[in-house]
Amino acid sequence: MDTVQIPTNNGCGLLIQRGGSQTYMSLISEAIEDKLDVDRFLASSNSINIADLGCSLAFVAVKNIVESVKRKTPDDKREDIQFQVFFNDHVFNRFDKLFQSLPSNRQYFAAGVPGSIHGRLFPKGALHFVNSSYALYWLSKIPDELVDKESPSFNKGKIFYTNSCSKVVEAYAAQFARDMEAFLNSRAEELVSGGLMALLLPCLEVKTYPLVEVVDLLGDCLTEMMNTGFVSEDKVDSFNFPRYNANTNEIKDIIDRNDRFRIEKIQRLEPPTSPNKAPSIHKFMLFLQTSWEGMITNHFGREIVDQVFRLLRKKIEASSVLNEANMNTVSECFILLQKKAT
Repeated sequence: MDTVQIPTNNGCGLLIQRGGSQTYMSLISEAIEDKLDVDRFLASSNSINIADLGCSLAFVAVKNIVESVKRKTPDDKREDIQFQVFFNDHVFNRFDKLFQSLPSNRQYFAAGVPGSIHGRLFPKGALHFVNSSYALYWLSKIPDELVDKESPSFNKGKIFYTNSCSKVVEAYAAQFARDMEAFLNSRAEELVSGGLMALLLPCLEVKTYPLVEVVDLLGDCLTEMMNTGFVSEDKVDSFNFPRYNANTNEIKDIIDRNDRFRIEKIQRLEPPTSPNKAPSIHKFMLFLQTSWEGMITNHFGREIVDQVFRLLRKKIEASSVLNEANMNTVSECFILLQKKAT
């Protein structure tokens, strides 16, 4: 399993707190008001270019960014300002669905940009603001050592790092660091000097996130199918789930080492005062199948998909994953970066 192919814009809103997403929008507005030099950008062009990478909160986030920039724009330039918004996701994602959902009253021009967030997507100095919600925890690839039978990091019998040895955890963390470094280097080339980047992602202990529990349940399903001879042991041993939940210290260290961005704010978003309602099992399974089916099909083949998700649904229903108390343990982290002057 080499390059990972995970659409990042499918259903993440099921697990995003109402209070958390509202706070995120407020923090973006505050960042634009305090940190974005709109006057300087509009001195050379009447266009502000925005990129949304992963599209998890795409339309809501973009609307908020556009409105915040307009409020910051001097009165004599407000009528002339134009916004170009680029929506990015992997090349295999269904961009037709994204564009069919574009708001009819939008105040921007829209374009799709397919490709990995871990590489270059735009010309040098083309962007003024980048938003990326719930994309960076997906790894670009599975570390080779996890599937090397001779390696101390060989993750035999498991598909994730939550219950694995420290070597497996280290391999996941190292891959996340490489991916984050590539992401920062690419965005540093694409943003103008002084441009802003807002990130939203889980920054917490891995076991407190409901989707992590579901990944462990997926591993149980695959082990069960292996024990009945439906899939081979080698296939299970060579499959690892491609995400890593870094904590804030890990992320801060990577950004500091990269040294191309200034950290303006790192803030954990507190749980909402009114509890989140847990999604229905039907909606939750639709989200999982939309997000994970391609990954499972690519590795195991199409013939096992239906059985995997039937088993997974039973295990989720028998677990506490979707109860309201568990859903309200979800916590996000807001990170605001500004590109340093070059």
